[in-house]
Amino acid sequence: MADARAPASALTEAGGDARVFNLYEKCYLLRTQSTEILLGRDTRPSGDFLLEAAKQGINSIVGAVANDMGILTTTQLHWMVQMRNKGKMASESDYYEQLSSSFRSVERSFLKSDFINTFSFLVNHHLSDMLKSWRQVPT
Repeated sequence: MADARAPASALTEAGGDARVFNLYEKCYLLRTQSTEILLGRDTRPSGDFLLEAAKQGINSIVGAVANDMGILTTTQLHWMVQMRNKGKMASESDYYEQLSSSFRSVERSFLKSDFINTFSFLVNHHLSDMLKSWRQVPT
């Protein structure tokens, strides 16, 4: 965390355009690899507008690439980021495959009845995809 704090503090305390540019230049020279930033959105009307604004901001950073993962829950996006950071596949279908496999494992061990908590619209929105994936998991 200390590595992230120093540049952030220096930037907030820069105090002028020339110093900000100088800090930006130093950060640019230190970049050694590209950065992929995963984006998700919800179903609100503002979702597309906010997604485009985020893409434009991210794509303006040298070496950064915005990747639109689609309509997702926060949990799905968090899982995808974790998987990508581990160098693993991280699509929505991969999420459902792992979730289904994990659910089957728990079901075999602990559950006595079928129960799915449809706590939000987004879960309902993706429920059919999850169930399709669930049916494909070997028992």
